[in-house]
Amino acid sequence: MGSLSLVLTLMLMNCSLLISADDCDGPTDVVTACEGFLLYLTCPKHHKITIIDALYGRKTKAICYDQPQDQLQNTNCYSPHALHIVSERCNGSVHCAIHATNSVFSNPCEHTYKYLRVKYCCEHHRS
Repeated sequence: MGSLSLVLTLMLMNCSLLISADDCDGPTDVVTACEGFLLYLTCPKHHKITIIDALYGRKTKAICYDQPQDQLQNTNCYSPHALHIVSERCNGSVHCAIHATNSVFSNPCEHTYKYLRVKYCCEHHRS
């Protein structure tokens, strides 16, 4: 019974983090950082970051491709916790920086060069 409760709690947490771009009253952006680099998110004055989606891993060979080919082959690689981690660190901030590293997101796949790709919107902050 305990594991079922944990699964349901995690599902509810993930659902509460989801927002569509249609719900955003400000500009949206998608930013990418290759593994080992820092990703910067920023919003204009009087706006705050709301994370829409986040991927740490590799879904395509077309992003961060300046690596040996054998490190680009696995395109079914992702950290299941990326959205939660980025949301916790960045939601509600005007600026946010997060490292695209295995130490932050864990290593979802060995011998694969990964990237962090984040879609976010800048919600107007009403004072």
